[in-house]
Amino acid sequence: MMKSVKHVAAVAVVATFGLASCDSTEDLGLSSFGDMEQEAFLESVEMALEGEIESVSFAGRIGGEANLSARGGKGFRGFSDCATVTKSGEEFPKTITIDFGEGCEGPHGHTKSGQIVVTISDAMSNVGATRTVTFENFSINDKAVVGTRVTTNQGQNADGFWVVTKSVNMTLTDSEGATLSKTFDGSKTWLSGFGADSAATKVYQKDGSGSITGVEGNTFTKTITTPIMIDHSCRYPLSGVVEMSGPEGEGTLDFGDGACDNLATVTRDGETEEIDLDSIKRRKRRRLRD
Repeated sequence: MMKSVKHVAAVAVVATFGLASCDSTEDLGLSSFGDMEQEAFLESVEMALEGEIESVSFAGRIGGEANLSARGGKGFRGFSDCATVTKSGEEFPKTITIDFGEGCEGPHGHTKSGQIVVTISDAMSNVGATRTVTFENFSINDKAVVGTRVTTNQGQNADGFWVVTKSVNMTLTDSEGATLSKTFDGSKTWLSGFGADSAATKVYQKDGSGSITGVEGNTFTKTITTPIMIDHSCRYPLSGVVEMSGPEGEGTLDFGDGACDNLATVTRDGETEEIDLDSIKRRKRRRLRD
């Protein structure tokens, strides 16, 4: 059976932002993406931001924010060891600033510049604590980022797992002035590693829904219909399904059945296509055979 890979832009975006490991990738303009590609792009940006934000949020348990840069290679797989971290003080609420300077290449080869500002109302291990993330002159791989991300600790569910809710309002702008915006409300259920030192122990599933406004002003919706499973010991989502609906029709992005592999599938208009997240680079087209 032949499976034609039509959504290669989505794969190239994923490779650019760290789900796939490669030596070099092209910088892709936002105007080249369709709705599924835009969703892949924004999801991968979110993943690329998680390392530093999670690390500084629980720094009180690991010796203080000032030590994070030095510990970048000791379990913090998502932390850029060239970033500088400062905090407003010891008492809450506190503000933690991650400064990437004029350009700092971090894990998986993506380059960040400017600052991520993290304001925490209380220790994030406490129920009700909130974390607000904003950006100052910040960009990732030459895409400027503005907006807010608000996370709230909701406590433990009936199964004893920690749950946090997250509200995202974010806009990206590329070098040609094209913009892509996202709003999203959802939750993360931590199966293990909530506040842990090592990124390799962090396992959670995420769900929720939102909308995306594309470069031409078209808006489409996304709903996580099967929770996306993330295990930081694997560089790919293990499973989960995202359903999309917009001007280009309806479609789904499926990350698989739980195996740590580089495959995902896209279904649109009754056709299912397999995506190889490792082998498609620089927007090259190829065919996959069973």
